[in-house]
This record gives sequence, structure tokens and C-alpha cells, in this order.
Amino acid sequence: MHKAILTLPVAVNPHSRCLRTTFLVVLTVATAGLSGQEDAAKSQPMRKRVIGVVRDRSGKPWEGAHVVLFARAVPTFSWIEDTDTVRVRTDARGRFRAQVLLCRRYSVWAHSDPDAAMYRMTQIAEDVIAGTPVRLSEEGKPRTRTRIRIQGAKAWKHRAKLRARVWSHHPKSVLLHPLLFGKDSTALLPVLPGDGCFIDVYGSDRAPIWSVFVPLTDERWERHAKLAGCRATRNPRDGVVELHIPPPKKIKVVVTNNAGKPVPGAKISRDLTLTRGPFEHVATTDAAGICQIELTDEKDGYEINLLARASGLTRCLETRDISKIGAKGKSTDIALKVNPGHALRGRVLFADGEAVAGLTLLMYSPVPRRSSYNMWVGPLPYKTDAAGSFSIPGRTAKYGFRLEAVPTAAQLARTRLADLSGTAIVLAMDAVGADKDYGDIRLDALQRVDVRVTG
Repeated sequence: MHKAILTLPVAVNPHSRCLRTTFLVVLTVATAGLSGQEDAAKSQPMRKRVIGVVRDRSGKPWEGAHVVLFARAVPTFSWIEDTDTVRVRTDARGRFRAQVLLCRRYSVWAHSDPDAAMYRMTQIAEDVIAGTPVRLSEEGKPRTRTRIRIQGAKAWKHRAKLRARVWSHHPKSVLLHPLLFGKDSTALLPVLPGDGCFIDVYGSDRAPIWSVFVPLTDERWERHAKLAGCRATRNPRDGVVELHIPPPKKIKVVVTNNAGKPVPGAKISRDLTLTRGPFEHVATTDAAGICQIELTDEKDGYEINLLARASGLTRCLETRDISKIGAKGKSTDIALKVNPGHALRGRVLFADGEAVAGLTLLMYSPVPRRSSYNMWVGPLPYKTDAAGSFSIPGRTAKYGFRLEAVPTAAQLARTRLADLSGTAIVLAMDAVGADKDYGDIRLDALQRVDVRVTG
């Protein structure tokens, strides 16, 4: 039987005189002798109470404020769609109560009527967990709802219809909203916390194209306007924020192995470096190890990360400033080199031996690149197949890794861990080593629980 490790938060009294720090508690959970008579399928994630108070700029209780409590299974990674949102209103004394999942860290904020032309906002309380009190206070001046328009989209008509999404700049639990553009080619941003947000633009093929920062407060606009090469500007006539997307330019990517031979079938991914988005597939190399990708033709510094992956080979990462590719006679080629790699294998099962199909796995591991240091890229997402099996290629033997699973609520309901919905379970951790086969791993057979307490 393979051991699994579980990471979960624990409430700490914020008014304690004890030193507020981060420490580790190790608990032992005996699972082998548990009776199987309980119907685990009927288990539901446990919720506990969070209480708090909201005050306006004058320090008085804010009656009727809209309080939002938002959490992701893995807070900073938007592509894990397991989210939990709780919305409540404050009473006449500015107080609120909410029921949150037991093992999630929430980002909490409050705002005024979201349907009004202007809205008020508090700061964001981070890492809120069950049992902790929350205190929110209104910050800054009332804000005007922001409307945006994308300029330069005609140059990308071969990738149309373009799609866009907005995510808030500050919450640890990334808050995403798709943007809907009307007949006037504008979109109204939702009520967002923080003083800025990012707009990500994608093609109809869902491959990333561009990302831009948009301020949400007058104070942030004043600082933003002083920056050179601003890609977001306010139209003085109608107040609409115009996003100036540069035209495309084609870049050739060449992937070779350590012997200098081409690597066909290598998958090339890129991230939107300004955001916390994942690496997303953009192209696959041909028989000559070559593919072409489209990037925005930037005139000033705008970095991207390119990741190459191929079966049996290590992953390779390259960071480039787009504005320097092809500039002043420089080559428009990007060379990526991959070396022989190693794989992690195993199979994840429920207690009755049935396969855990479609389980999300997260692989944390450094990726070699040509600079003087290696970059931790991750986590990279994978899924178990219909048999519950996984085979994750691309590891280099001399660097450590961590493999986590993020079960859905439905998958946890088949175990005795239903109260821990949205918690990452560490399946494997190793410092070094070549190929690893972990055999059968029982999802609910925990021998050790690591409790990280933060305050």
C-alpha cells in the first residue's frame, strides 16, 4: 500500500499572543481498520461558519454590503475549475455569517450594489478559513464601472472570433470572468476587487494570443499613464478603455535532442506571462522537428515562456522577449533542446478496487533551461485514464518533484475524505531518481496528514 500525504489549513486565533508563524503538524490516520458499513457515497463536503464585519470609510457599520467569499481547489491556478463561491449580505450592524468548505482558503471582499454605474469596494482578506473572524473596511473612492474595446483585432481575423476573459489582479484565488462583447464592440467589466485586472485574449482555437493589464481605480490610472508603451488607454470621448493588440508575426520553433537530431511530434506550449494562466498548447513539430507559432509584434519588452514536451524526453523551457525576436536583422527562429527523460507511472484506485478515472494530477518539477538556473514550471496538469493509470514523462533524474492529486467532490464522495473537498493530496515526493512506478495507490488510504498552519 502506497502512502499519501494531505495538506490542509487549520484555523489560528488571530488575537493570540503567541508568535504568528508557519509550522507543521504531523498526524497519523489509521485507515486499515475502518468499518466499510458506512455509505460514503452519501457523504457531503463539510461546511463550517465564518463570521465577519464590514465598515465604510467613516468606520461605521456598512449595512447591506455584498460580501463575496471565493476559493479554488488550487488557489493560484485557474485551469482547475473546482471553485466555491459564497455570497451574503451584511445586517444593520455590518455583520455577516457564511458557511465555507472545511479545507479551503478563501479570498473575501465586499462591495456595494453591483448593478449601479459606480460601486464601492473593500480590501481583500486572504487565506480565510473556517473558524476565523473577518474584518473588512471600505477603501478608496467610489469606482466607475469599466467598459473596454479591443483595437487592432482585424489583423487577427484569421484567428477570429477572438475571445477574451478578465481576471482580478489581487485575490490569491484567481477570479475569472468571460467577457461578452456587444454590437458596439465593447464589453462591461464585472465588479472586481483590487486596483487592477488582466485581460487575456484568445483565438477561436483557444490558443493564447495576448495579455494586458487594466487599472480599475483613478489612482492606478495616474501611475499607469506614466508608463512607456501602455497597451491600455482611456478614450477621452466616451471613457471606454481601449486595448491596443499588436499585429501578429510568425516565429519558427526548432526542437532537437541532445544529439542534434530533430524531434518530431514535440508539443509546444506557451503561457501568458503577465497572468497566472497555464501553459497552453499552440503547435506540434513536424517530421523535421519544426513548427510555426504566432506571437504579437511587440515594440517594447514583453516576455513569453515556451515549453517543449516530447515522449521519453525532458521538458525544455525558453524565456524570450518578443520585441527582440526578428528585430534589427535578428533571427526569427527559437531553438529548443530536449534530453533523454524519465517518467512517473502508477494507478489510482478507490477502496473497492475501482479505477479513479479522470483524476486531476499536478506535477511540480523544475525545468532545465539555458540560463544559469532552472525554473519551476507548474504545476503541469495531467489526468488519469479510464483505468486510473497515469504516465507522466519529461522528468530529469537529478531534480526533485512532487505529484499531487486534486479529486472532485464526486470522486471524494466515494472515499472517507468527503469533508476534504478541494484539498490537494500529495501522491509522491522524491528528491532524485530515474523512472518511478508507484503501482496501485488507494485514494483514501492516508497514513499521514501534514497540517500546514499559517497565521
